[in-house]
Amino acid sequence: MSLALALFGLVVLAAPAHAQPHGLDELTDAHATAARATALVLRPNPRRTAVENSGTGWVTALAGIKVVITNRHVVSHASVVLLQFHDGQAMAGDVLHVSSAIDMAVILPRETPNAPALRFPPGGNPLRGERVVLCGHPLGFLRWVTTEGVVAGVASDLPMQGENPCGDGQSCVLLDAEAERGVSGGPVVDRAGYVIGMVWGVIPGTSLTLAIHTDVLARELMLVQSRVEEALARRRPPTEPTARP
Repeated sequence: MSLALALFGLVVLAAPAHAQPHGLDELTDAHATAARATALVLRPNPRRTAVENSGTGWVTALAGIKVVITNRHVVSHASVVLLQFHDGQAMAGDVLHVSSAIDMAVILPRETPNAPALRFPPGGNPLRGERVVLCGHPLGFLRWVTTEGVVAGVASDLPMQGENPCGDGQSCVLLDAEAERGVSGGPVVDRAGYVIGMVWGVIPGTSLTLAIHTDVLARELMLVQSRVEEALARRRPPTEPTARP
């Protein structure tokens, strides 16, 4: 999140959207949906008993199986994390996939979360000027904080020092929104309850927050679906054969 970005001339006008701009009253449900679907991701420190780091994730469904999506830099090298949800439910989660192409990781909870699974939009880019809700755990100690922002545009091929969190040649959503440390990996939700992106971090020297476009996330998830199904099948106890009469 400390990578320097040069964005001159790269923001493009978004295509027709799946939602229109709306005011605060019409975002009330989006605030509630985002909070219920958001997870606190705690990464243990192997050298101590205390938690080393925390970040944000959110629930979606992959082939009917609830998984938690977050940033790769949130889980770091951990293979197991602790997940906590808005309703107080807590459980361990296995880091099933860490993308090499984008800043994304997929966690398979060891129990089924009660949290609702956020849906991906039918298609298209979010509309410039559309109001959205971000949810996360800012500053390392605030929990399930929802804030509002405005879609400022969509950008691709960002010239960055280091890796592009959205992947080479892929789209990032630019938001005029506050996203403090700890909100990384959180969902960006529109008024209809669709998740339109995942928070990556702020762009230094601007009021902009960068989010990974859900089209990019969806393509990565397609590569993971069979692994999720296989991992869940391995957890189920084997079925004992039925004795023949």
